[in-house]
Amino acid sequence: MVDYLKTEIREGVDIAARMNQQAILIALPGATLTRAETIAAQFKDYIGSQIKAPRDLTIDVAVGVATYAGDDSAGLPIAQEVDALIDKACGQVHPA
Repeated sequence: MVDYLKTEIREGVDIAARMNQQAILIALPGATLTRAETIAAQFKDYIGSQIKAPRDLTIDVAVGVATYAGDDSAGLPIAQEVDALIDKACGQVHPA
């Protein structure tokens, strides 16, 4: 996954971070919604093609996309705003 992200995200601009054992956050500042959805779909496809599970297990890959403009702020501390965006993206998850 790391090699894929290195080729697909903009160095010094985009951010990829592992949030927990199951979630990866990719922030694409200034990207259009279309670009974000394209990157998410490609990432989902890449993971699905690279991870091989034993016969009795299945691999599920889901992606969600959320947008944020500085004027979207509800006056919350930045950490709460990020949490709200993650919740929004998770609510729009598209399973593989």
